Amino acid sequence: MKKYFLFILPVIVSVNVFAQFSFGPKVGINYSNITGTIFYNYKPNYLIGFNAGIFVDFKSADVFSFHSELDYSIKGYKYNINGLFFYPGYPGSMSGTNTLKYLDIPILLQANVARFYFQTGPLISLLIGESNKETITQNPPTGSPIVKTYTDVSTSGFNVVDIGAALGVGYQTKSGIDFGVRANFGISNINKPAPKGSTNSVPTNNNRCFQASIGYAFGGKKKSK
Repeated sequence: MKKYFLFILPVIVSVNVFAQFSFGPKVGINYSNITGTIFYNYKPNYLIGFNAGIFVDFKSADVFSFHSELDYSIKGYKYNINGLFFYPGYPGSMSGTNTLKYLDIPILLQANVARFYFQTGPLISLLIGESNKETITQNPPTGSPIVKTYTDVSTSGFNVVDIGAALGVGYQTKSGIDFGVRANFGISNINKPAPKGSTNSVPTNNNRCFQASIGYAFGGKKKSK
């Protein structure tokens, strides 16, 4: 009898655990910008991007669960710099879009109240790509403005790892459709420090991103109350 019990116990535990385990795909939009040090007449503005990935949720109690994701997330910002002067003294401006491509890994504690949930916890973001499209406009005394466009895809000026915190709220239907909104606040500087011996100043900037998403949960759906 003891042998049968030792064999059946892990099966019972496994069934109980996986009955409270859910996972699924999600997709949504990002509304992102940067905060921190702003040099000259540099004016960062919000950029609309998107996020897509998978999530897992392990419910360890009636109220609390652990939630994590692996998301491809487009963040970044738009910018404008006015009051510039270009050789040979032409006034002008600079504008562009700096797109930062991350793999986001939030590790969140989730509180479930009826079909609503509330999330908080750390966020680890890994930079996997960058694209800076910049337009320079020069205004000579006579003639038409001179417009030049450049594209830079190097990530050399940015830190690969970005650490932040996340706060979220959402609602999951009985069928498993999941609606969520979340605010992600970067804590670490996204910019690499200046090279040793350099006299250039490097700004301290943090990612700021607001997200709205929809997903679908397989398994472990909440029971109706």
